[in-house]
Amino acid sequence: EYYQILDDTLLGFRLPPWRRTRKRRLIETEKYFLFDVGIVRALSGMRLVQAGTEEFGRAFEHFLIQEIRAYLAYRERDLPLSYWRTSTGLEVDLIVGPLDLAIEIKASAKIADGDARGLRALADDQKLKRAVIVGLGEHPRRLPDGIEIWPWHLFCQRLWDGEWF
Repeated sequence: EYYQILDDTLLGFRLPPWRRTRKRRLIETEKYFLFDVGIVRALSGMRLVQAGTEEFGRAFEHFLIQEIRAYLAYRERDLPLSYWRTSTGLEVDLIVGPLDLAIEIKASAKIADGDARGLRALADDQKLKRAVIVGLGEHPRRLPDGIEIWPWHLFCQRLWDGEWF
């Protein structure tokens, strides 16, 4: 009931899991986000979130998901959002639409090949239109298998320019 009150008053939202699979057993628990990253920080008693910490990573993911939700709302694009996680721990942070865009969010400037494991596993299970890692780096690049890596500020700029959806 409390979560429903937060939903109804637009103070929070649910991110449902992607439930279709061919090969893997999935985790089917919703994620829950409050409307503002700062509210989460204040409620937990943290004054500062230090870069490189787990809290920073969660806040960065929250920020980017909220940015995408805001874009979709302002542009009146009714695309479903979800996430994908297997029982073995592979995860993709956000799926936009019916696999139009799969996004892994990394609060790091150095994106390694292993950071794409979740995207690769999802692509092995489903037909993705586009797979992207968004991080703190400075320059966009592409991995040999076609997964794109974008700095968050360029990703957001392209988002608001209408280039992703």
